[in-house]
Amino acid sequence: MPIASAHPSQKPAASLEPSGSACGIPLQLQQVTKSYRSGRFCLDNVNFQLQAGAFALLTGPSGAGKSTLLKLFYGAEHPDRGQVLVQGQYINRLRGRALAYLRRQVGVIFQDYKLLERRTVAENVGFVLAARGLAWSEIQRRVPAALSLVGLADRGNCFPDALSGGEQQRVSIARAIVGQPRILLADEPTGNLDRQNALQVLKILQQLNKKGLTVLMTTHDPHLVEIAQAPVWQIQAGRLDPVTPAQPEAAQ
Repeated sequence: MPIASAHPSQKPAASLEPSGSACGIPLQLQQVTKSYRSGRFCLDNVNFQLQAGAFALLTGPSGAGKSTLLKLFYGAEHPDRGQVLVQGQYINRLRGRALAYLRRQVGVIFQDYKLLERRTVAENVGFVLAARGLAWSEIQRRVPAALSLVGLADRGNCFPDALSGGEQQRVSIARAIVGQPRILLADEPTGNLDRQNALQVLKILQQLNKKGLTVLMTTHDPHLVEIAQAPVWQIQAGRLDPVTPAQPEAAQ
């Protein structure tokens, strides 16, 4: 059984209600069309499924819509037509608390880190938990554990400007996972990093995947794609097509 599938021309069943196996397909597009303001298509009648526990890469030329596709999955963008499902729920139908709750199940990593410069590493990671109203004792328990997972257990009291680019990106990974999401969306997480740091970030994401997180990562780096040995999907001219059926394994 394939880990993911995308068939732009295939028609789904007439019913738009989630199937009984929807919980096993945390990320899904049903006949999704999304266009830019210019009228050019990012996605044109695309169907896509990513199974729970998968690690997949999304590639494509600059401006093809890689970031837009991820934004559909965390609710920052809405499709022109079709349905976007996350954890079996139609995310573009949700509002208010229901949408906020679903977003807690999705961790997001950005290329430019998006750290708060006047807060320490620990404060940056704990900020999302504080915003949710978690008790201080729970925040103190979760933050060191998240930092330890990305190899920054001893950097909690540092400020972002004291860290290298690779370390800052690892802080952003810790921030994305501290809320214990089921899904991790990584938008060009290695785009600003040198080869060594890029491989370290990839290895961390693979380790998190082995712990059960479903990971969808965008990249433009062909060397990283080769090293990852993960299923690859290419977005181009409104289509989303598989590139390789290789199974994921740890980076060397």
